[in-house]
Amino acid sequence: MATSESQATITRQEAQLPEAPTSDIGPSGDSVPPEDEIQFLYHSLKEQYENMKEYLVSGRDQMLINIQETSNRIRAVEESLPFVSPAAFMALTDMINQQRMALAQVEEEVKFKDTNVQPSKEALRNQLMTYYHTIRPTLESLVQHYQWPTMQACQDLDLPMEIMQLVAQPGGSRHVGGTQDDSMLQALNNRIKALEDELNSAKEEKKDKGDPAGTKQMENVTERRKRTRISAFDQGTIADAQKWLNSYETLCRNFLKYTNEELVDELYAVLHGRAGNWFTSLGM
Repeated sequence: MATSESQATITRQEAQLPEAPTSDIGPSGDSVPPEDEIQFLYHSLKEQYENMKEYLVSGRDQMLINIQETSNRIRAVEESLPFVSPAAFMALTDMINQQRMALAQVEEEVKFKDTNVQPSKEALRNQLMTYYHTIRPTLESLVQHYQWPTMQACQDLDLPMEIMQLVAQPGGSRHVGGTQDDSMLQALNNRIKALEDELNSAKEEKKDKGDPAGTKQMENVTERRKRTRISAFDQGTIADAQKWLNSYETLCRNFLKYTNEELVDELYAVLHGRAGNWFTSLGM
């Protein structure tokens, strides 16, 4: 076997899973670090998530490839042992032992990282929820500044709807209500009419083309829908109506993967009061 092969070692990946993030912000909000420290901690959370994502997307696969390649090299060297001189036999045996030790170390590293994925997700999720409940205005600014978490990150970390709505509607309140404003009905009317047009267009296209082959993977989507509660809308100003509808569309389209038909049907459940009565009267 070539000298370069006898000296080969396993390439270990740098993608690291996050350690449990820590800060001085407690659930009661009694101790709040300076703003620059909060920003540093938040940036650290983002980096930890990205490192975890890198490991899951590519780092782990590359480590498994390296493990397999090293195993193949060891096997090839072992098969050549009966045909080499005693001196070469000793040298190759020593090399095999070293490679087996390195192989076991990387296998243990993969096992450790796999075991640490869920605790790392929980640590990130808990820290974000602590920020949400203690320094929400600051969190809103950080979400806008870093463009994180994304909706994909919300899905990966199983974040609650409060965070998803903050991501979908940065800077806006998730609570709606207030004075009764007829302009709110007009705003909803215009937007939902557009949704109705999209739905009718999609139905016509499906009628022309038939049911396309293949379906989307629904298991994860179904589970996601079960644990997601969409906020209802009753009344408010035209701005309230527009903010709510934008948030509703973003959440349902991007995260819950609603079709146009499902998007319209769900409105029967989440529009209450005057808005609900008006929508029902449309007879869609």
